Amino acid sequence: MSVEYPRTYTSPCAGVLLANINANGLIVPGLEQIIQYPGSPPQWVFVFSVALSPAEVIEFDNTLATFVCPVSTSALSDIDDANVYTFSAPGLQAFTWMRVGQVVSSSVGVPIPFDGTIIGVAYHQDFGAGRDIDLYINSIFNTFIISIVPGNGNNMSLNIPVKQNDKLQLRGGSGGFGYSQGIVVDLYVKWT
Repeated sequence: MSVEYPRTYTSPCAGVLLANINANGLIVPGLEQIIQYPGSPPQWVFVFSVALSPAEVIEFDNTLATFVCPVSTSALSDIDDANVYTFSAPGLQAFTWMRVGQVVSSSVGVPIPFDGTIIGVAYHQDFGAGRDIDLYINSIFNTFIISIVPGNGNNMSLNIPVKQNDKLQLRGGSGGFGYSQGIVVDLYVKWT
């Protein structure tokens, strides 16, 4: 049974924060989802698979207090040179394809003209439940790339190789609860 831990908190890279908490060996239960509620101050709800022990709650709060989004100087220079591909969805749930332009289909994706590397992802979500976003290359699942929650976020530490003539697609992953609405996701690709 999932247990929620509300906190007054905000960060532009919720997906990296989720991964950092799940990688922390001192917090055993898995963090399943981060839900952001708009307001001032911002309220985030952290959903764990089971209740945290008192020591895990302290470690969790310390992790939140010390977390910094990782953006290196070289990453910023890479972003300046990157090509941006935009996907969107008026609504998204598990296993739903995101749109490229106005087309939504399992056979439609962004064609890659040169060999390159996906170096980052950024998103905006208007409202609704959190959702994982999965990357497909040539209609084959490649990897999970980010967990989105209402608001804005990014993960600029990706390193996913792509080849000339690959087709990139994004799809709602199985991680998340309910229906996410008003989503735009940008993939940053740098040619090699």
